[in-house]
Amino acid sequence: KISQKTNVKFNEYTSLVKFAVFSPDGKSIVSASYDKTIRIWDVKTRMLIGSPLKGHTDWINSVFFSPNGQYIVSASCDKTMMVWDVKTGQSVGKPLKGHVKGVNFASFSPDGKYIVSASDDKTLLVWDINASIPVGLPLKGHTDRVNSAFFSHDGKYIVSASDDKTIRIWTASTGQIVTIFSGKDIDKVKSAIFSPNGKCIVSVSDDKIVRLWHFPSL
Repeated sequence: KISQKTNVKFNEYTSLVKFAVFSPDGKSIVSASYDKTIRIWDVKTRMLIGSPLKGHTDWINSVFFSPNGQYIVSASCDKTMMVWDVKTGQSVGKPLKGHVKGVNFASFSPDGKYIVSASDDKTLLVWDINASIPVGLPLKGHTDRVNSAFFSHDGKYIVSASDDKTIRIWTASTGQIVTIFSGKDIDKVKSAIFSPNGKCIVSVSDDKIVRLWHFPSL
């Protein structure tokens, strides 16, 4: 039986809350806001864990846990990403700088060693977390802002969604475009992500349609 308890609120913010996601173990939630803060919440108690994480100088667009739940990556309109230690609430290293416009999204690779970021500058960047630098050149091909970017579950591919009304699949190791999904009836694509087996991609777009795409290359 599905619980009807859906009115639990996590009230601490002073501005719009843009993004929230569960930790891998489901015990906590991280959220991001236009008030330039990140907050970690205990799911069971509905209480804030520690103090808000501060460091970004503009709106925060997304937050994401590392696969082991030890770190969080945040993406901001201040053109940077930051990696945070969940236990200490402190930033790890310096902000990741490489995009020339705001960063809309960032997520970890399955092994937790890399981050992929998507930006208003129409590019993606893959980052080595330990070195805090981009791996290779920006991934170019989109002709409008890139809204999301995810690794496949085996880490071999990256899928990106853009306002240019396309979804692109890239080889993670080389940055080469493998496949482009598009269509006459598709609008700006806001997000796209691989299925667990990597054979399909689900996307959402401004035309109010959820689409399922088959990716036979995997």
